[in-house]
Amino acid sequence: MQFIIKAALGQKSLKAMRRFARDDDGSTIVFGLFAFMAMIIVGGMAVDFMRYETRRTQLQNTLDRAVLAAADLEQRMSPAEVVSDYFDKAGLASALAGTPHVVDSFGYREVSASARDNVKSIFLNMVGIDSLVAPASGSATEGATDVEISLVLDLSGSMGSNHKIDNLRTAASQFVDTIYSRNGAGTASISLVPYAMHVNAGANLLSRYNFTRNHSNSNCAAFAASDFTQTSLIPTRALAQVAHFDPTGNNGQMTGGSISPVCRTDAASQIQPLSGSATALKNQIAQFTAGGNTSLEIGMKWGAALLDPATQPVISGLIANGTVSASFNGRPSAFNDGRTLKVIVLMTDGVNTTQYDLLPPYKSGPSGVWADASSGRLSVAVTENGRRDSDTISNEPYFIPHLYSKGDFFNAAPFGTARQLTYPELWAGNAVRYNATNNRYNANGSSADRNFWQNDILDVVAPGEKDRRLSEICSAAKSQGIIVYTIGFEVTTSSSAVLASCASSPSHFFLVNGLEIETAFQSIARQINQLRLTK
Repeated sequence: MQFIIKAALGQKSLKAMRRFARDDDGSTIVFGLFAFMAMIIVGGMAVDFMRYETRRTQLQNTLDRAVLAAADLEQRMSPAEVVSDYFDKAGLASALAGTPHVVDSFGYREVSASARDNVKSIFLNMVGIDSLVAPASGSATEGATDVEISLVLDLSGSMGSNHKIDNLRTAASQFVDTIYSRNGAGTASISLVPYAMHVNAGANLLSRYNFTRNHSNSNCAAFAASDFTQTSLIPTRALAQVAHFDPTGNNGQMTGGSISPVCRTDAASQIQPLSGSATALKNQIAQFTAGGNTSLEIGMKWGAALLDPATQPVISGLIANGTVSASFNGRPSAFNDGRTLKVIVLMTDGVNTTQYDLLPPYKSGPSGVWADASSGRLSVAVTENGRRDSDTISNEPYFIPHLYSKGDFFNAAPFGTARQLTYPELWAGNAVRYNATNNRYNANGSSADRNFWQNDILDVVAPGEKDRRLSEICSAAKSQGIIVYTIGFEVTTSSSAVLASCASSPSHFFLVNGLEIETAFQSIARQINQLRLTK
């Protein structure tokens, strides 16, 4: 075969072909070397990218944990300190980019942060890339998932003018609808706290407290000045009852007129605690009527107490008897539990006015006024000083108001079956002023006696003292993290100042007229729904 080739090509051509073969082997080697170097570079790039991704993942994981911890509403360190501490412990302090951005509001916190680190290349610098920048960024938000609201509404007599009570009914009902339209069952509770001179707490609610009852005519609790320095109302603490009486009216047994008691008794004025039913709340609101003086501080006290965790045993009892839904078991939640937004909305159309109760000696015991069992006619024991009658004796003369004469009470027909009234029985049918003038003064003829029975038996709290108590309970509520909104409905400049001071901030106070009250309630409801964010 070689002979044939040689013969065909000749010796020179054969040598040229051999040289060509040798040159092709060299090219293959060079190509192989280039390919090998390319493989090393590509592999090196993969190593650099893996190092970059490892560092980026480390940065991102550290940042995610840091912002989650910083956004915790129960976190006592500042968000910036928390984020910095996480990066320090991870050995990445130099990678943190600036100070975290924090949005901190009532029941809501958002923390955003970013980091970046230069990863020096090992192989990529062969192609001119000395380092890769590993970035990380993230944010975390924590907000309240539950909301507890005390809706504290003014039903005093002045609300009966200028359609104010009608406007309140509409605005409060719309508020309830807005809250429940955005909150699932069992997440939002509203305690309805209507108030006038006192707050009608209702027999059921008061039965869960250590409540001293002198009568069954009405259900208002009497508070001491010290009660307004804290939000709690401890169930075991002794709680006195407000007397059922009319301090200023002129009606009594002889007139046949009814009294206007300081503690309202109508169902619409009663506290509805921790309700989850929009229908039940709106049904009560629709029955609102105006009457009585104004005691903002007592309304605020009950509103705050129904948000205080000290009230949990009371609510447990109301759940047990079916008054409150079992979905609110464990409420009111602990303050600052990180998941519950607590809000008071206080609305009034005026200022604090004089508050009345009776001094303890005139709340119970014998009254010195007698009533015939058959006719109901009264007679009054005539005493030396006309003031305390527990020491009267059967043979003393008596004054008989409807006869306007004195006589032997036990022998004068038809009073042989008469019995002495207790103070609660006396006040249930006779206003204090009426009793002072028609019974006591006429019996003894003493202006001093009339003044005593008209004024000196009263426990009076003046408006200035009531404003001070309001300031204290507002401060106590805000110090516990409760958001306080206030609405001044056609109020004076001085009342505006009191309400603005009570609110959590100037933006939490609303000064409105007429139908603007609807806008105020809707604005507050929307703000509450915005603050109540899902974690």
